[in-house]
Amino acid sequence: MECVCVLCRPADARAAEPPWLSVLGDRLAAAVRDYGWTVVAAQGGEQQPAFAHTVGIHHTLRRPELALLGLPVEVMHPLLNDVASGIRDGAPTADGTRVEGLLAGGLPLALKQVDAGWYPVLFGSVLHFHRTAVPVLQVVWTDPAGLFPWDEGFAPKWLAEQPRLWIPPGR
Repeated sequence: MECVCVLCRPADARAAEPPWLSVLGDRLAAAVRDYGWTVVAAQGGEQQPAFAHTVGIHHTLRRPELALLGLPVEVMHPLLNDVASGIRDGAPTADGTRVEGLLAGGLPLALKQVDAGWYPVLFGSVLHFHRTAVPVLQVVWTDPAGLFPWDEGFAPKWLAEQPRLWIPPGR
């Protein structure tokens, strides 16, 4: 499949874009060209948790983009880079894959396939950069007891901080 991302599309395709969208694409393209991927993040508020995701992993590595929710941005940004570096070095990306050794205290992470219904709501910069939907994996963290949201006994207070993007919106 031919790549149609911001980096690979013909220059004349940009002429139809609004200037602000072209600037966004240029910034994303520069970061992906220089580093292989970039992390886009937003601080949370009263109604939504903090959120971060990668842009460019699919272009550079032909592997899924990553998303992380509910932790401080200053934690999520390097954590996504660490997970992405592991993927670059050959770590698996199958749905349900556990990721060990990145969190203090030895707590694991897991990768879950994001339902495509979330893409237009949460992954506009991924869609803009790639010009098409590409796979996204949510990097899921455990509660302090080491339980994942799908495990019996997971602390319910953490569910609001970490929306379950593998479940379609509205469910």
